[in-house]
Amino acid sequence: MSNQIRDFLITILVVTFVFAFDDKQATFQLGYWLSNFLQVSASVTLVVLVHYLGHKWAARRYGVNVVHKVWSIRRYGFLAKSHFPVKIDFLGITVIPIQSFPLGAVLAVIISFLSNGKFFFMPVEAIDIEEEEYKRMGRWKLRVLEREAARIAFAGPAASMIFAFILQLFNESGMFDQIILISCLYSLYHMIPWSQLDGAKILFGSIYLYVFGVMFLLLSFLFIMLLSPGLAFFISLALAIIVLVIFFVKTHVK
Repeated sequence: MSNQIRDFLITILVVTFVFAFDDKQATFQLGYWLSNFLQVSASVTLVVLVHYLGHKWAARRYGVNVVHKVWSIRRYGFLAKSHFPVKIDFLGITVIPIQSFPLGAVLAVIISFLSNGKFFFMPVEAIDIEEEEYKRMGRWKLRVLEREAARIAFAGPAASMIFAFILQLFNESGMFDQIILISCLYSLYHMIPWSQLDGAKILFGSIYLYVFGVMFLLLSFLFIMLLSPGLAFFISLALAIIVLVIFFVKTHVK
């Protein structure tokens, strides 16, 4: 099994656990909980794949490749030695090497337990942008520019939110409410500008794209259940552009 497939499975299992932990039943029944877990896993799988395909589509436009991975950290302190990999001696016999720490997955599980499934934390995955210079022949730069990396990173959250809008078009009965909520939250959480998450790549690659992206995704989340999908999309887009223009003017006009 390749590392990427393994990381996809870990991402899907952890995010599914986050949403399925509280099955809204008064008493715990293992059979019902497992059945609900399987149903939620189908929704989460779609959301994760759409998010990744958004990255993949944008990466192809810029002649690079993206690899899905579990979001992990390699530093755990400020001292020179406070970094992974580390080795753990078990009973003085076995040495267990730990290459990195899956911070997102661990936080997601802990927060689910502490909140009894009432709070969702789901930035579990990240992407690596792999440069293949021969694919960028003829471009201005062979190396990926920061603004290009920002656009590739934003394509994931944007794809998740557009997917939610498409589902809302066919959601008169409310059957897609759960997957729409998952897709919206998945999109927003990955805009957190921290470590290897999409938000960090966007913020440090293009502050203007970050301002626009956060406003568009947040407004979309607020309006998608209140207005018709088309109206919610265009109002969110228009307001996000207005905020971007105001931000641009304030940062450039003295």
